[in-house]
Amino acid sequence: MRKITLFLIVFLVSAIAFAQESDNNKVVKKETTGNFRATRLIYGRTAQTSKKGTLDFRISHRFGRFSEGFEEYFGLDTAFVRIGVDYGITENLTVGFGRTKMNKEFDLTAMYRILKQSSDNGNMPVSLTAFGGVMLNTVDIKNSDIDFSDRLSTILQIFVSKEFFNRFAVQAAPVWVYNVSSPNPDNGHHIFSVGLGGRVKIAKHMSVNVEYYPMFSGNKFEGTTSPLAVSVDFDTRGHTFQLFVGNSMAPNEHLALINTTDKWTKGQLHFGFNLVRMFNVAPQK
Repeated sequence: MRKITLFLIVFLVSAIAFAQESDNNKVVKKETTGNFRATRLIYGRTAQTSKKGTLDFRISHRFGRFSEGFEEYFGLDTAFVRIGVDYGITENLTVGFGRTKMNKEFDLTAMYRILKQSSDNGNMPVSLTAFGGVMLNTVDIKNSDIDFSDRLSTILQIFVSKEFFNRFAVQAAPVWVYNVSSPNPDNGHHIFSVGLGGRVKIAKHMSVNVEYYPMFSGNKFEGTTSPLAVSVDFDTRGHTFQLFVGNSMAPNEHLALINTTDKWTKGQLHFGFNLVRMFNVAPQK
């Protein structure tokens, strides 16, 4: 686990150095405006990185099951909240930090865009982005019997995305998770999935998104199911407001992959929303 954490730190430092060098050697290209509106889709990420000098502030709410009825106010009495930020160090490198009520988890992440879809003479058909993160579970943090390293989890992911006609975008994203606190250590601590997502722009400031992480037998925790969500996004200048329905209360991709147990087929659905505000905190050229 320490080796993996060290690798992510080296990756982040190396990416910063490489990105800063690349910024000094720009080539003018006719690129897509962005395969997705923001760095996150619903539960998980997208291939999109934040613009240089832009701070992406996000508040995510997840509620209980609709099926709990009026007694639990259709799930609204139960809630998990995540507050996080992403910052564009360069056009291609984004770093992030967040904290969620679920597992009292802190997350530190980095994204680096390797390729960006363009229609210049090079004709790059897709965007390619690498993502990595380290999560810290702080439940019962004062318990000295639990080593610090045993509270850490790791996620690595590669995004391949493509935009069509500036209205429709799709992505596929293989993801690997190493989670220390496995509910059944005999079955291992590793999870593998391939995230699938899409965005359709149905009006100038409105889009519909779908996100699905199929969980494969032998590569998931016992009792967990595949996270699936559908959302509607409303965009304004500097803001995005997203309403969604899904079968997970998880506020990020890591927790969605290890904690989702509800099923669409049983009507075990949750309402949630994400509120995003973007700030330009560095001079824009």
